[in-house]
Amino acid sequence: MIAFFDDAGFILGSYALTVGLVGLLSWRYVRRGSQLGQQIPDDEKPWR
Repeated sequence: MIAFFDDAGFILGSYALTVGLVGLLSWRYVRRGSQLGQQIPDDEKPWR
């Protein structure tokens, strides 16, 4: 149990870093997709 508390900061920090980076990358992909979608004419958008 003591070993867990010694490593808890590293473990929680690693999880926080991973979740943060995945969130940042996802936000970037959605933002870039939105920018690219605005460049396509409406008649070429099959999702509309």
